[in-house]
Amino acid sequence: MAKPTTHGWRAPAPVLIRRVKRVLLGRPKRTDEALHERLPVPIGLAVFFSDALSSVAYGPEEVLYVLMAAGTAGLPYALPIGLAIVTLIFLVSASYTQTIRAYPGGGGAYTVARDNLGEVPGLVAAAALLSDYLLTVAVSVAAGVGALTSAVPALRGHETGLGVLAVLFITWMNLRGVRESGTVFAIPVYGFILTMAGLVGAGLVHLARGGWHPAVEPAQGFAWGQLPWVGPGLSVFLLLRAFASGTATLTGLEAVANGVRAFRPPEAENAARTMVLGRTLLAVLFAGLMVLATGLHALPREGETLLSHLARAIFGSGILYYAVQAATMLILFLAANTAFADFPRLLAILARDGYVSRRFGNLGDTLVHSLGIGLLAAASSLLLVLFRGSTHRLIPLYAVGVFTAFTLSQAGMVVHWLREWRGPRSGQTSRDQRDERDADAGGRMAGGTSAAGGANRTGATGSTGRDEQRHGEAGHAAGTGGAGRTPAARPGAATRGGGRGSLRLLGPLLINGLGAVACAVVLAIVVVTKFTLGGWVAVVIIPLLVLYFLSVRNYYNRFLRCVAALDEDRMRIDTAGRIQVVLAVGALNAVIRHAARVARRLGHDVVAVHVATDPDYGRRLLREWRPERVHGIPLEVLESPYRDVVGPLRAYLDRRLAERPGTVINLLVPVIVTNDPFDAYLHNGTAYQILRELVYSEGVLITVIPFYVDLVENGKMAVHG
Repeated sequence: MAKPTTHGWRAPAPVLIRRVKRVLLGRPKRTDEALHERLPVPIGLAVFFSDALSSVAYGPEEVLYVLMAAGTAGLPYALPIGLAIVTLIFLVSASYTQTIRAYPGGGGAYTVARDNLGEVPGLVAAAALLSDYLLTVAVSVAAGVGALTSAVPALRGHETGLGVLAVLFITWMNLRGVRESGTVFAIPVYGFILTMAGLVGAGLVHLARGGWHPAVEPAQGFAWGQLPWVGPGLSVFLLLRAFASGTATLTGLEAVANGVRAFRPPEAENAARTMVLGRTLLAVLFAGLMVLATGLHALPREGETLLSHLARAIFGSGILYYAVQAATMLILFLAANTAFADFPRLLAILARDGYVSRRFGNLGDTLVHSLGIGLLAAASSLLLVLFRGSTHRLIPLYAVGVFTAFTLSQAGMVVHWLREWRGPRSGQTSRDQRDERDADAGGRMAGGTSAAGGANRTGATGSTGRDEQRHGEAGHAAGTGGAGRTPAARPGAATRGGGRGSLRLLGPLLINGLGAVACAVVLAIVVVTKFTLGGWVAVVIIPLLVLYFLSVRNYYNRFLRCVAALDEDRMRIDTAGRIQVVLAVGALNAVIRHAARVARRLGHDVVAVHVATDPDYGRRLLREWRPERVHGIPLEVLESPYRDVVGPLRAYLDRRLAERPGTVINLLVPVIVTNDPFDAYLHNGTAYQILRELVYSEGVLITVIPFYVDLVENGKMAVHG
């Protein structure tokens, strides 16, 4: 008798789904296939600063878009606002440089806030980061599509559909677990840097000569003062709103601090150098574009982005123009792609801490957190549909989450330096001890999924490791080390055992303190000026997420307490004479005889039950049933006037349990298993319905009895029971 190739029970739907997944997503990957790569500074810049650098594609435009409402009177304020944003870039990056030195194992906002400020601030930071990642996808994709439609006007009007298609493509790539080295990331990033440098350089030359390319005329398509929320007495408010819109340029600035362990040794020094180089490039490109836009009066236009307007004005409509647009679109899609690794990973960390469902912590076949990726894809696509793929409509939601995380991270660093200054107190658990405890519990997650050195790639393309937390993944943390941080690696660590305080800590303390205050002020400005334009959504969503996290954690805690309270006496089942075996019967055939043999081996109190949705067939089955031919098992036929199978069966089981208190019913459900999932759809419909609806019935255990069938070409059947 031939043994079929199918081993173990498989429902037809999962078998078919697995085959479709294999075609779409490729073969499953072993855990040890995770890529390990340590990054030099140039490659680290490409990996970790792609998100921040991409923001210059829409940051300057958002400032000018708001100022346009004030007419020509608003244009002179563009450069001062740009200067304020550049100053903020240097201040926030300097603050995160201190985080790099304090957390050489990776210091995400969730880690820093929870370790130093407590549980609730940590969860607020996590909620803010999740909203940040979600909006990173929506805004970056919308801006990338804007670059495409600016270059190809025929696509205008289809921004929403194109954005959703882009999200689906990025989702597919991440679910496949496509992996690439940091060098691959460098190509679009440095291509964007070169094209932007060429654009700014050529534009400054045009500006110095007083020239304007004849192919493009200044600012068309908007009427001055067309926005209804601008009126007399709102000039300061308007300037603050323009500043708040421009602060979206800072998104992604924290990425280097979160993925320090991805760099080559000395990790902290290389990460700090990357931060300095990245912030300089970001500031120069942002300032250069602001100067060009104001000097050449290149304002946002309906259906065309500011970058497209500038590129067309300076380069004309030739190959250089299309190179700028292509580079812009690529880096924006790359920025969107980073969130597809960061969002699921942060959810996995929260799942490990018990704040969301444990399922978010599971790695899929391709070494990615598939459930988190799917959630991000659905949510970002919904945002694109609701806001019609418009960057201008999405930006008001953006900066709230960004600066909430910034503020809590920097405030946490202030507390950290104060603790270092004062030294450990009696009975206080140090951060090193907490790290060791967390490392023992599950290892550390210290690398990105994009080219995370010494850290593992979970397979998603383009992860920047924007929230590399202190947790690890069992069997998936090779090369990350232990706690990832030693006391000697932190400034001021030597003072812990000696004197109280050190002048060496004063500088970092002041920098992080100033950064925390600045971020808090910017957050307040963003909330006030953007509240009615959509900022209220983030203000409402973040607290709701925190409440959800706490409710999930509370449930898990209550569940664990209940489980711990169960003693062995209450859990012990006296099986002697207390298990009733019930065999569900659909027809009298070899499948049922095989199941009857199994049922008889399980106990002596066995009965077969058939639910007669067809009364004539039920009577015929009862006549044909011979207990001696089915291992001495009697048959009972249940009437079902409404042709329902599960209802009468459930009532029958409840009645037997009531008649014999203290017993348990083992319901046996035979199923037919074939090698072809399409054939399997022709069987087991009723069996799956019983399994689905009775699986949670109290006092009922359900056992699946598989009957394996292998059809061969000559028409014969091979079975294996």
